[in-house]
Amino acid sequence: MDCNSIKINGYQIKEVLGHGGMATVYLAIQESFDRKVAIKIMAEQLSSDASFKDRFLQEAKIVSRLIHPNIVTVYDVSVVNNHHYLSMEYIEGVDLKEKLHTISLFHLIKVIKEVALALDYAGRKGYVHRDIKPENIMINNEDGRAVLMDFGIAKAFDSISEMTQTGTAIGTPYYMSPEQAKGKEVDWRSDIYSLGVVFFQVLTGQLPYQGDSAVSVGIMHLTDPIPPLPEYLQDVFQPIIEKLMAKSPEDRYQNGEDIIKALNNISDDDLNKINEQYTQDGHRDSGEHVNYNVSTPISNSGTTSVRNYTNTRNEQDDETKIVNIAPQATKKKPTAIIWAIAIAAVVVVGIAAFTYFSPKNDEKLNALIESTKLIEQQLIDAKKKEADNLLAKKAQETKEAQEAKAAEEAQANQIQERLQGLLKKADIQEQQLSNNPDTIDELYQTYQLISLLENEHPKVVNGYKTIQNTYLDLIEEHILNNELKLATNKLNKMLRSFPDIENDTQIVSIKDKIATISNISLLLEQAGNHLANNTLSGTNEVNAHSLYKKVLAISPNNKEAKEGIINISDKYYQNINQLIKEKRYKEALSSVDIAENIHAESSSKFTALRKKIESHLDENAQVQKKLEEIKQLLLAASIQKENGNLVTPKGDNALSIYQQVLQIDSSNQEAVLEIAELENLLLRNVSAHITAKNFSKAQEEIDFTIQYFPTSAEALNQQLALNTAIKKLADAQKPKITKVIVKGTEFADMSTSAIPKLKAERTIYIGFEFSTFGDKTNVLQAILYAGSISDKLSTTAVILSQDKGVKYFKISRPVAGFSEGGYFIDFMLKNEKVSSYKFSIEN
Repeated sequence: MDCNSIKINGYQIKEVLGHGGMATVYLAIQESFDRKVAIKIMAEQLSSDASFKDRFLQEAKIVSRLIHPNIVTVYDVSVVNNHHYLSMEYIEGVDLKEKLHTISLFHLIKVIKEVALALDYAGRKGYVHRDIKPENIMINNEDGRAVLMDFGIAKAFDSISEMTQTGTAIGTPYYMSPEQAKGKEVDWRSDIYSLGVVFFQVLTGQLPYQGDSAVSVGIMHLTDPIPPLPEYLQDVFQPIIEKLMAKSPEDRYQNGEDIIKALNNISDDDLNKINEQYTQDGHRDSGEHVNYNVSTPISNSGTTSVRNYTNTRNEQDDETKIVNIAPQATKKKPTAIIWAIAIAAVVVVGIAAFTYFSPKNDEKLNALIESTKLIEQQLIDAKKKEADNLLAKKAQETKEAQEAKAAEEAQANQIQERLQGLLKKADIQEQQLSNNPDTIDELYQTYQLISLLENEHPKVVNGYKTIQNTYLDLIEEHILNNELKLATNKLNKMLRSFPDIENDTQIVSIKDKIATISNISLLLEQAGNHLANNTLSGTNEVNAHSLYKKVLAISPNNKEAKEGIINISDKYYQNINQLIKEKRYKEALSSVDIAENIHAESSSKFTALRKKIESHLDENAQVQKKLEEIKQLLLAASIQKENGNLVTPKGDNALSIYQQVLQIDSSNQEAVLEIAELENLLLRNVSAHITAKNFSKAQEEIDFTIQYFPTSAEALNQQLALNTAIKKLADAQKPKITKVIVKGTEFADMSTSAIPKLKAERTIYIGFEFSTFGDKTNVLQAILYAGSISDKLSTTAVILSQDKGVKYFKISRPVAGFSEGGYFIDFMLKNEKVSSYKFSIEN
């Protein structure tokens, strides 16, 4: 779809960000806030598919409830020109798939932690993403933050949906959990498995299971063991991958915090050693600059296990705390140097005393004393060193405590700055709300963000009341304008934001009002359809009259229903008049019986129709009598026709009987057609007589027909055909000259070609072929003209004594001769021209 062809009120479409089978994502500017947004528009061919529309709206509904730094924020959802679109936060960055072979180990750890946080939050809210894969994890260019995208097939794991019934596997096969591949119902732990697949893929550069088809990959997820990681990764990451991708959900990490704790337990030394090999190919960043210690607001149930997820989703949604997910420093055991030296000294002294002590061994005793002094000195030095270490450790701990306190203060300041920014934003949106109620969703999202930073903030408490009142005003306005669909949408939106007020008296009243109006609208729509289809009334309730009466029973003053009753009466009036016009008087009378009881005010006009119909019924009785008489006459005429008495004897033939019928009913079609048939029967043999050249018989039958049918067009046609045949025969019997040749020299062969321009001095020679001259001798006059009929040169008599043949003769001008120019010869028989021939002489 071309960017220029898309028009969405309030947005300026700039460019295409991405395109898939289901939707296209565009970069746009939201004009009200002058900010960049991503607009996701469903493919045109899917807009008419109810299941895809449901999935699209499901995504909007779910993501709008998930307000989290690592989950994309949705601003708006609507339909324009039959295209469903979703307006959401624009993440300037790339997805994890594009960074698959370049992301550093430390950044990867950060991404996995942040996605785990997002899944932890969504899981505690009761939602399963169902399609965790690198393409759905965006990496923000500015701060490297991971943002989970595309909740298009997510659903609440404690709800039933036709889109995600048991037995239907939904998601991307390479990342599906075993239970998802089976098409079974899944919970948040399915997403944990998929995150494990992503972790495995980015660590190794390849997927754990690959096959020729989705089925084969699904079977591997169900049955194949988890592949081992490269050897240098196994000690640290293999146990984590094994637990993430455990075949049974019960054997996996039970929430996002468990995953984060497992990653936190990896020491910096181990990560640094692994990173040396991880970056050996030169494609990956060392990641030394990446701070993978992430702090973010998550649920207050930090130790919640799988059995508590469902409860905490409802009871603790609004309770948040800041949890530091940085790896915990490993505590070192206190040193025992002093005790070791002391014990060594005791042992040395004891052995020496036992072995060597004797009055006779003074030298050895002195050596032992020196040794003991040395040990005592070492003990003193060790104590001093330990004291120094303790002082250094206390100094370090004080420094770390100060740094931690500073970090906490900085974080508190950041939270306070963010809070103040959101409060100012809320002030602006509150002012906009009074002029533009459509900004209600954005204001609600701002309140939610404020609640994450400070629970039960007074501005939010009061603001929620304002939003509720705004929703109520909008709903009432839509109801007043009979915009029930908009009213219902606003009510549902309100209850999604404030589910606790669903049973309030005012909400219940609005629901009842919408239900009543919806019922009336449905009844009016059905009644209108029946009225259009002429299903006006009847004994059952499936007709316009019964449905309009139902509406009036609910709302006695309903204008549309009253007008509908009048329309039914008017339609009956039209239908009855049409029945009268078609002379269907009995049906018309039955309709009058019904119509008189439809609308009391209109009954008088149906009374007049009744009198009119009864009058027509009397006339109809007389007509029926005539019809019976005509029927008998037509039967008698048919008998005469079968007996051959078409027009004779006089007064007792088919023609005279049909003419009697027309005297009774001049428009009787049967009589008209039968008389035409009689005419054709009288002329039926004329064509055969003409073909047989029996012209006199043909003329006789034509004359006989005209006697009874003076204006017969067919008789006239047959007469013309006869005249044409007679003339054609006469023309065929006339004498003919079929070929003429003129030459300047004598010839006796008619097969030669004629000469267009001949040379002749005083004599020309003519030859011609002739036919149909008869057996008698005929004298043919050959008249020669020079140029024109006024310049006759000579006349030559040519005697023909046979019916056909070839004749040669000559014309001479012994004195004048023939000059150059054009000539022609007319061949005349008894003063009638038989033929004419033109030629030229050239000397």
